[in-house]
Amino acid sequence: MAGTTGLGTAGSDFGGLGDALKQNYDKPFENNMEGETEVWSALEKAEGFEITKEAGDGKGIIIDHTFSYGGGVYMMNENDYFGGSAQPTVVQSTTTVPTLAAVAQMSGRVMRRMGSDKVAFANWAETMLPKRAKRAAFHLDRQVLGTGTGIIGRMSAVTGTNDAITAAFGISGLSGAAKLLQRGDRTRWSPNANGSSPRTGLAEIASKPNITSGTISVLAVPTSAASNDYVFLGDTQIVSAAKDLMGLEGIIDDGTNVSTLQSLSRSSYPEFNAQIIDSTSGTFGAVLSEELIDYADSLAYENGDGGQPNLIIASRSGHRSFWKSLKADRVLSNPQGVYQGGKKALEMVVGDRVVKVVPCRKCPDSRAYGIDTTAIKRVEIGAGGWVNTTGAVFKQVSDSTGYQDAYVAHYIREVQVVAYDPSKCWKATGLASA
Repeated sequence: MAGTTGLGTAGSDFGGLGDALKQNYDKPFENNMEGETEVWSALEKAEGFEITKEAGDGKGIIIDHTFSYGGGVYMMNENDYFGGSAQPTVVQSTTTVPTLAAVAQMSGRVMRRMGSDKVAFANWAETMLPKRAKRAAFHLDRQVLGTGTGIIGRMSAVTGTNDAITAAFGISGLSGAAKLLQRGDRTRWSPNANGSSPRTGLAEIASKPNITSGTISVLAVPTSAASNDYVFLGDTQIVSAAKDLMGLEGIIDDGTNVSTLQSLSRSSYPEFNAQIIDSTSGTFGAVLSEELIDYADSLAYENGDGGQPNLIIASRSGHRSFWKSLKADRVLSNPQGVYQGGKKALEMVVGDRVVKVVPCRKCPDSRAYGIDTTAIKRVEIGAGGWVNTTGAVFKQVSDSTGYQDAYVAHYIREVQVVAYDPSKCWKATGLASA
């Protein structure tokens, strides 16, 4: 997509780099992120939630759920007694809204040139900010598919070159972990799923991950790294473990991945159990087909108290599999001899609804998610923005040795995905690559 910077509203008076970035680049940066996301942007935005606290781990919010409107319906004869009324089942759940952070840095030479030349700043902003927005959007979407643990995958070997990374999101047997990283991502490894006792040293992704072979290469292997280490985003001073927002693998679940969701136990509240369909069973043949989608939709409606999924998220493999399943009986001859191959948007009519099948590059090939967008929503507290608490957006970089001739700016955004009634949604597992 074409990046936007907001220069059209900057005017001729360039009143300082800090103010220019803060005033003109907050919303464009957010717009660039929105344009790059595939899952996050497809979800509806929640409104009217209650913020409960400010804490070191983010803002807590309360979500109301009505699982039952109560009993009190009877058949009666004339002069019969009225029955009693059972109370509705109304519960509240809580969740924390984590903070997504992005960092933009430039050398002192670039900063000095920009100080006297707004064109230099425009050139930097046109190239750097949209690219950083893409990276932030990439990892926002990655989180929307996960389980909130921050786990990207597990290392099968630790040679540093072309090593397989497996167990996407830390889920045993789930492929596609290499899809969740990009060149230049900084990672920290740990022998523990909660990220505790991390290995010493960074493992920066050295080249584009090989999606086909499921392997990655790193510039350096952390000290004492071992097979089956868990991989997280991180830096020398931070490990992004248990800090991700909650995603579809945790929400559209039956307790296998996440047994307690938003402070509610799924064993106590079965309404929090989504519909899980093994695509290898029955007559589905591990294919995302009309038959599978229709069956899954029926489960969401019957077991989910009227659930009506209106969005399907699948990998490009699943998207291709659905397309292939349609081709055989949807061929029209053109007597003029003009033919065009390929596909555009794929949709399916389910009852009185038209459901879109949306491909997502980070979605595991074996998964597809049917989402009732009234049951799963995204939460944002305030608007994202460049941090200027000290009066300036750009701050000089320093370390234990001293100040460097470089400047850094930080962008933060408080976001979360919340579940109102996961039983209205479905997940297909075991889909074969197409």
